[in-house]
Amino acid sequence: MADNNNNFFEITSDDIAINANQKTILTLSQKDESAKLTAKETTIECKDKIVLKCGSNSIEINSSTVIIKCGESSVELSSSGVSIKGTSINLD
Repeated sequence: MADNNNNFFEITSDDIAINANQKTILTLSQKDESAKLTAKETTIECKDKIVLKCGSNSIEINSSTVIIKCGESSVELSSSGVSIKGTSINLD
């Protein structure tokens, strides 16, 4: 059900499956510049990686690392340690 007046989008089914081994694209078009996702608990399972991008900033999650990038600076978390790259580190 889609309601274009208030950018409400709902998919209802007893069984919705997305195969992470195949390319899957879901595009939601909206008129407003922002959207809100509210859930009590959400699990996203992916075989390869998940990337969230906003301008030059990104968060990448894969099976071995979590990388947070903000412009030229980044923080990489892995089982072997933490890598911080940037021009300055402020530990206030």
